[in-house]
Amino acid sequence: MTKDIVPVPEPNIPSNIKDMLDWLPKSNSHMREMVIRYHSAKGVESYIIIGAALAKARDAEDWKKAQCNNMKEWCENEQRISYTQAIRMMTIWDKLSRLLPKYYEQMKEIPFTNLYEIARIADALSPAKLAELLEVAAVNTERHFKDNIRELEGKIPTDKCIHANMESWFKCSACHKFIKINDEPMEESKVRVLDSPLGKVVPLIDHNKYVDALKRKLHEIHQAVPEKG
Repeated sequence: MTKDIVPVPEPNIPSNIKDMLDWLPKSNSHMREMVIRYHSAKGVESYIIIGAALAKARDAEDWKKAQCNNMKEWCENEQRISYTQAIRMMTIWDKLSRLLPKYYEQMKEIPFTNLYEIARIADALSPAKLAELLEVAAVNTERHFKDNIRELEGKIPTDKCIHANMESWFKCSACHKFIKINDEPMEESKVRVLDSPLGKVVPLIDHNKYVDALKRKLHEIHQAVPEKG
């Protein structure tokens, strides 16, 4: 019976955030690339470390050294990281790294999505509110924490909304396309067929017919709902 092999970090790769704070100013492009690859697909603490390395790489323009056209290309082609995810990790580092000396133990336990939600609005928060959110983020689910953030932004949280102003959507069961219902008149198109790669004939569904039927049904439902006095 063999044991799982646990990768051991190289001497120039920080294994935790505290080590990374000392390592980052002395890092070069090769070291940052090694850290990003080593810590990919690990826990929350690793996301913070990757964000630090990415932010430093962005500021040092490492993408030019790799002969890429921009940071996005460098992230996606060289590091195999979604640029959207890279932006979120860099945002966490840019906005919250100053809190690490004081809140390190809390931050390394906070789910990535919750930590990003804090970072996204950090500039508008007081130090006391930031500290409060770090406490809440560590124990709340992603959905509940996003509702907390929505309230701070002056939006209605999903758990308190009565869903009075709803948009109507129709999902085609054949192609799974979502179609937004609106009040514009729709022209009906003929049903056509298409030869599929599997050699079968696949009907191209007349979405308009089903959308119009759904619109009529939704109108009946709304008419039946009593207005608030």
